[in-house]
Amino acid sequence: MRSLSRIGMLAALAALVSMFFVQPSLAAGTTAAGGPAGPPGNAVIAGYGCNHDACLEVAPEGGGAWVRCMHRPVPWRNITGHCHFWGPHYDFNEADRHMPPWEEGPWHWVNTQGVHCLELWELVNGGYVSRGLPCVSG
Repeated sequence: MRSLSRIGMLAALAALVSMFFVQPSLAAGTTAAGGPAGPPGNAVIAGYGCNHDACLEVAPEGGGAWVRCMHRPVPWRNITGHCHFWGPHYDFNEADRHMPPWEEGPWHWVNTQGVHCLELWELVNGGYVSRGLPCVSG
């Protein structure tokens, strides 16, 4: 039996998660072609998905997409932590920050489209605990 690489396992997980946790488009319309001038004021959210305490929004624009993280806790609570984003040709972490419930994080531009994923990490006693791993196509 052939074992999967970490990237292969993540791709398979992203496909499986997107089948069950991705909601259809939340807004209709189009965006301007070409590169972005800055974070979208009237972003067309083409993908939105949640898993446990983490939500991911994706707003495609031109050949890339805007992505952002939201902390959606049950039960209601504040955390300190960060989101780790990855997708086709990108992989980055936000800096740790205070996250009140349902606060939308900053938009990040990624110069690619496809399946986007994030993992929400809470800082607990000097270490990190995963609080959700949503993936969205966009």
